[in-house]
Amino acid sequence: MNQKLLDLTNKYEKLGTIKGNILLMLPDIALNFLDDLAKIEILVLGVELWLPVTIEGREYFKEDPFGPDFGDLESAEDYAAKSIETAKHYIQQELPEGVTRVSFMLDTDEPYWENLHTRQATYQNV
Repeated sequence: MNQKLLDLTNKYEKLGTIKGNILLMLPDIALNFLDDLAKIEILVLGVELWLPVTIEGREYFKEDPFGPDFGDLESAEDYAAKSIETAKHYIQQELPEGVTRVSFMLDTDEPYWENLHTRQATYQNV
């Protein structure tokens, strides 16, 4: 287990919303997460976008299937840094209207998300 990634997940789960085994973050928090992710050199493969929906007066989140994929950056020199830079730019400059949360696809075989549902955070079941 990558302890640094697990520690990072533990830090940010308190600031996000858990949907299944995915940690959804407000864009500003996600930018801080990316800064911390850069320090441990984990590659970002893409950004997942989340839209709020209200059902019977309760807010849930649904995924927007058009989040960016950074697989084409794999051949770039210093791919980890480039993927994080690209993700930050996207969140700061190109985030579609209505998107209120983001999550990330990370290039790791580590099940860093495995225990999210057992920890403290806001839970989403839809």
